[in-house]
Amino acid sequence: MQTAYFGCKYRPGGVNRAWVDEVAEALAREGWELLNVERDLERWGEVQPDATTLMEETFRMIDRSDVVLIDLAEKGVGLGIEAGYASAKGLPVVAALPHGADLSVTLAGIATAVVRYGSADDVAAALDGVGAHA
Repeated sequence: MQTAYFGCKYRPGGVNRAWVDEVAEALAREGWELLNVERDLERWGEVQPDATTLMEETFRMIDRSDVVLIDLAEKGVGLGIEAGYASAKGLPVVAALPHGADLSVTLAGIATAVVRYGSADDVAAALDGVGAHA
């Protein structure tokens, strides 16, 4: 089984929970395991690591992944850090954007693939041909 790190803009109160769960389920149907900081480290707000621990654990998750999937529905500095770290490590970076969202020049420059999505299944399909599935 391949592992995908899924980075998305942090939203307090578990606002992203349904979307993260949908993406995790769609990826699982395609044979991928999903890692996500908000779900796996912070447990939807139950755990609040300090900034250093947060970044160290985020980088550990990325290091354990075969691909890094960055959801750009909302922009965030942390997403750029995650994508840049993955790129520097030589990991494929997939930029996922809802239809109509803007892709920054920086992310476009390091993305292995870009997917415009309307559903979680579109996001999962973007991993075909990425990582060891290639």
